[in-house]
Amino acid sequence: MPGSLADVIGRLNKGECDLVAASLAIEPDRLRQAWFTTPYSETDVSIVAARKGPVRIADLDKAGVVIGAVAGAPAILLAKSRLPAATIEVFPDLLAAERALEGGAITGLAHKAPIPRMVSVRAPDKYSLVEGEPLARTADAFAVRKGDADLLNTLNGWIEARKRDGFLDRTNSYWLSTLDWTERLKPRTGAAK
Repeated sequence: MPGSLADVIGRLNKGECDLVAASLAIEPDRLRQAWFTTPYSETDVSIVAARKGPVRIADLDKAGVVIGAVAGAPAILLAKSRLPAATIEVFPDLLAAERALEGGAITGLAHKAPIPRMVSVRAPDKYSLVEGEPLARTADAFAVRKGDADLLNTLNGWIEARKRDGFLDRTNSYWLSTLDWTERLKPRTGAAK
């Protein structure tokens, strides 16, 4: 179901879907709107900056620096907390934020992995990941409508089983620690047989 982070829980509660499985961070505001499973992973929130060479958090915590973030994402509050002197500009979606970074309207983009790394790898002559610790790590979980105890229990059982058999660690490593999967996005050459 297409949608933005800002409206995904609202759509869940309207019955447009039964669960949200989109690397959704457990946050206090969201806990009032939906039930969350036990976390199935943790994800770094970091910044990619429109600068070549080393960049530190202190380099971005200055007046005149504009950091972009996507509406509904935890990166907004995290960037405001860690970069009080910078301006945080909120974009409706990731595409708009990436275009602003590419166009020079913002100095950096705060987002969950793997986005900052993907941007820096795509154009290493233009972008650098901020060095050091990430802004934070989020605890990610599935969200279900309040009151749906059967689905919540089923998902919690699935998470526990997949933690124990290593599936969640392997999946998290593949999708968030490497960019090997991007090879699948490249068009194949040659005629199909």
